Amino acid sequence: MASRGLWHFMGARTRRGLALSWSALFVLSLLLQYFSFALAAPTLAANATGSKTLGGFEVDGDLFSGTAPVPGDDWAKGATGNGLLTSPTIVDPIGNADTSNFSTGSKENDNPLTWDGGTGTASPKDDMGNIFIGDQLQPLPPGPNSHLWTFVGVERASNTGTTFFDFEFNQKPNVTNANGISVPNRTTNDVLVVAQQQGTSSFDISATIQKWTGSAWGAAIPANANEFYGLSNDAAIPVGPWADAIASGGMIGQSQFAEMAFDLTSLGVVLACPSQGFGEVNVRTRSAIADNAALKDY
Repeated sequence: MASRGLWHFMGARTRRGLALSWSALFVLSLLLQYFSFALAAPTLAANATGSKTLGGFEVDGDLFSGTAPVPGDDWAKGATGNGLLTSPTIVDPIGNADTSNFSTGSKENDNPLTWDGGTGTASPKDDMGNIFIGDQLQPLPPGPNSHLWTFVGVERASNTGTTFFDFEFNQKPNVTNANGISVPNRTTNDVLVVAQQQGTSSFDISATIQKWTGSAWGAAIPANANEFYGLSNDAAIPVGPWADAIASGGMIGQSQFAEMAFDLTSLGVVLACPSQGFGEVNVRTRSAIADNAALKDY
């Protein structure tokens, strides 16, 4: 005769108690599985409502791909997509260790050959750290409908106050002026992007784009939302897989990171043959949008 097992010899009350205990354990196990899945989910983008994916790149206020509502590429590889870089394009020191500041007399509209340098002279809001630059054609494979997108990201030492970033793309290599500063060697159709990052009050980045006429910067081109978009982080974000002098405890503070995407093709600043394209990029901060604004960090 087959054994009826221990369950048969238990009292009804005991069996009910065990059944309830097993049910409770089953529900608890389901909850634990749910929370483990929730914890394993990708980190949300720093700007959940303002994020856009342009040119296949996530402009979402963080460094990792796969966190935007429409997944794309980003600076570092995340859960999905690709990382454009394996390290920052430029690593700029901060604070008193920063020897790449401008002197107090250097102005944006001065001849770059007259610009002079300083050490630790930039205010924290204008003091840049890691800088990220990338570009790609979209859509691929390249064709008559492909556009050249350029992406820029920059960290700053403080989130208090408004900062103006200059991103100058030049066709010729820099030259060293009499003060020992590496400065732009400008050519017709070089491009200047002036981006404005607010303090903690706004996380959108506004920008203008200008072309060098041969003797001066041309009129600013207003960039619409389909041609340019920028965002700063509205919450602290994790650092990338590289060294970061601005981060604290592995996190970059709110409004201390900004990233931008702009469509050079739609903006009419893609260089035609026989140009070899932009071979140099100069990044600097200035005190105001005015042409005669004081230069801060480079």
